[in-house]
Amino acid sequence: ITQQLAKNLFVGAERTIERKIRELLYTLEMERLLRKEDILSLYLNIVEFGPGIYGIGQASNSYFLKSPKYLTPKEAAYLASVLPSPSYYFRKVQKAGKASTWKVKIILQNMKRQKELSESEYQNALAQPLRVIPPSKK
Repeated sequence: ITQQLAKNLFVGAERTIERKIRELLYTLEMERLLRKEDILSLYLNIVEFGPGIYGIGQASNSYFLKSPKYLTPKEAAYLASVLPSPSYYFRKVQKAGKASTWKVKIILQNMKRQKELSESEYQNALAQPLRVIPPSKK
């Protein structure tokens, strides 16, 4: 995450050895100066969640019409599930009009295993429907 943050904040996407070295230096400095929670917070506030959708606030509003603080565990897990390939999942929701939930279930299982969710919270999250509003292209 720190390396992605360094790339997004400081060095861009050019494919050169010089960029990778700068990215490494920024990454090491951020790891030295910032707590993991701060790095994660920065990352979640700038990462792309779909075309023209940047940061958890905009993603939460675009996909669920609500502020991040009101996301259910299942909705939060869905947003986490799109991060490896946000444009792909955006197009998938646009085309199907609904979200795939297999990755969401895995993330919820991990949340339970890490004790972020109790057994009852986990079962409630699984039972809830996932209503993703297909965002319009920006």
